[in-house]
Amino acid sequence: MSAATLTLVRPLLERARRPQAVPAGPPPLADPATMPPLDPHQTGWPGGEVTSGGVTLHVRETPGPQDTPAVYVHGLSGSATNWTDLAALLATRAAGTAVDLPGFGLSRPLASRDYSPTGHADALLCFLAGRGRPVHLLGNSFGGAVALAVAARRPELVRTLTLVSPAMPDLRPDPRRVSDPRLLLALLPLVGRRARAELAAVDPQTRAEQVVRLCFGDPTVASARRMAEAAAEFAARSRLAWAQEASERTGKAMVAGWLRGESLWSVAARVQAPTLVVWGDRDRLVAPRLAGRTAAAVRNSTLLVLPGVGHVAQIEAPEAVARASRGCGMRLTRGPGKNPDDRGVAAISPYVDARSLIMALPPLVEPAATLSKEEVERYSRHLIIPDVGMAGQKRLKNAKVLVVGAGGLGSPALLYLAAAGVGTLGIVEFDVVDESNLQRQVIHGQSDVGRSKAESARDSIQEINPFVEVRLHQLRLDSSNVLDVFRDYDLILDGTDNFATRYLVNDAAVLLGKPYVWGSIFRFEGQASVFWEDAPNGLGLNYRDLYPEPPPPGMVPSCAEGGVLGVLCASIGSIMVNEAIKLITGIGEPLLGRLMVYDALEMSYRTIKIRKDPSTPKITELIDYEAFCGVVSDDAQQAAAGSTITALELKEMIDAGKDFELIDVREQNEYEIVSIPGAKLIPKDRILSGEALSEIPQDKPVVLHCKSGARSAEALAVLHRAGLKDAVHVGGGVLAWVKQVDPSQPVY
Repeated sequence: MSAATLTLVRPLLERARRPQAVPAGPPPLADPATMPPLDPHQTGWPGGEVTSGGVTLHVRETPGPQDTPAVYVHGLSGSATNWTDLAALLATRAAGTAVDLPGFGLSRPLASRDYSPTGHADALLCFLAGRGRPVHLLGNSFGGAVALAVAARRPELVRTLTLVSPAMPDLRPDPRRVSDPRLLLALLPLVGRRARAELAAVDPQTRAEQVVRLCFGDPTVASARRMAEAAAEFAARSRLAWAQEASERTGKAMVAGWLRGESLWSVAARVQAPTLVVWGDRDRLVAPRLAGRTAAAVRNSTLLVLPGVGHVAQIEAPEAVARASRGCGMRLTRGPGKNPDDRGVAAISPYVDARSLIMALPPLVEPAATLSKEEVERYSRHLIIPDVGMAGQKRLKNAKVLVVGAGGLGSPALLYLAAAGVGTLGIVEFDVVDESNLQRQVIHGQSDVGRSKAESARDSIQEINPFVEVRLHQLRLDSSNVLDVFRDYDLILDGTDNFATRYLVNDAAVLLGKPYVWGSIFRFEGQASVFWEDAPNGLGLNYRDLYPEPPPPGMVPSCAEGGVLGVLCASIGSIMVNEAIKLITGIGEPLLGRLMVYDALEMSYRTIKIRKDPSTPKITELIDYEAFCGVVSDDAQQAAAGSTITALELKEMIDAGKDFELIDVREQNEYEIVSIPGAKLIPKDRILSGEALSEIPQDKPVVLHCKSGARSAEALAVLHRAGLKDAVHVGGGVLAWVKQVDPSQPVY
């Protein structure tokens, strides 16, 4: 992440670390049942021995609807209490039965003493078959592997399947995958006895802390109450004669099966039930790299990867898993009389690396009445996507979208909005096409140089899609006109490159209650998000929640000063269009409440949660945004007043042979593009820090210049404070020099 991006994002990261009240959104996919709040004081559910199908297990049962109960299966060395919170959160959806596998928790071992994965699966199969009804089956770690085998062997017993970091084959030799290194020694023939004796002597509290450090992505989220409960359970289990044997023999049997090639991958391919695969990206026991492969192996699955979460997501992030299970698992089957192959997954794309829960907003736009024959043929690839279909395409046809700027981000955004079939596109643009634009502003061509950008963009749009109505607003947005321009549109896309316009767009959108998609680019990095103060379900926030105040003048260079990789515009612009389509049609999860940061050099995407900042003042009116953002600081403005010369005056000084020091405060790469003869390069930051003051002569006049005058004014203020009161700068910078003095040189 560049210094400029880090400067802007740091306040957001600091706020994210502070606990804040976040409005609870609805369950995903418009789940009508309300999920109960998480009770941090919930104790383990009542338990007892239950015999079913000839197998006796100790279980803990959660009250709830009995039509399709949920059955929870713990991992190696775990127990039914691993599901306390998740079972409570799902209680309104299904009655729950959390089982202790044979030899674990409080369940006695079977007479066969078969601790292999197959043996545990056999026991669970008999237990479920004896209950006589299909279940929602949820398993974690080793319990996930057992649940997978059950679902593959007896599909009629499993309505839906949720796998939380299932123990898929992973034979990497890594001591970090055990809570205590002595566990590895315990498996060896000679030293194993001593290691087992030492492990048995570990006190329960230490044991609980070891397990939490191993299994949690963030061990600090484990409350003192839960730690005490875990320690008490370890203490009770240590008094059971069969406990150590069950853990050791189950672990050995699992690894031995992997070594023999008894692959769970082929088992996964036989699963028919709709399946939710949940993984934490900090899982140290079963690598997150197996998450996508597991989801791909199960034919009808959805993948949810939770950032910052470890191996036991149902304990560390129970609300996230509950919402996903309710939306992606327990609502997948639509009931009798429907096509048995249609399990209701139309609203969820399979194999999605979700990284946060699907929280779709209602469609922003009502559908148009019809699509013509020509429109159906044009948009056929949209129409055959179940999530879009005829209804979604009709909403796009009826949508009115305003794009602010037809430059780097506006160019790809306008092209793809038009191609997607957005019925009305507005363009706010007052500039003309310059040759330097063509490196990234792909909506314009060589023949458009010198033309109005708005008119050039209109012509390109009409060439792409004649069914789109284009409205031009050839003006500079300000507080006097922005509300009138925005009022007739459903959605705003902001691709501008200056803070004053960004805050203006934000505040106008807030006052009018309109959502807008925002994007930003600089060199190799881009950012994108969605802002909507009046979003339904308490999800609203605006740009000021991300950046409450603009950065100090001159701290963050513009693209014109710092440059931008041309193709980055396409990357971020297409993301903005994707967000617009999702908002218009009501599909997927928009970036509302999330900042997406893209690094083209690393080829990485990072998502940062944005929360409503309670200290952000309510927006009630428009202000002077140039003054609010300060194009240059007050000190720079005062320094420049009376100490500014023109490019022609500089030329006269050079021609007259005057003795003065001409200093260029731009960066080296800019200096190499074009420079004023005789100028000495000293970048602005070296002057502002004081590092370069010793390189500036005290015995003769000093003239500063930059690209356009803003940076040289900031440097001029520093020189004036240092006592060089006679220093001046060139208004308009090197651009004015090329235009007025030496047109043979290039501009950028």
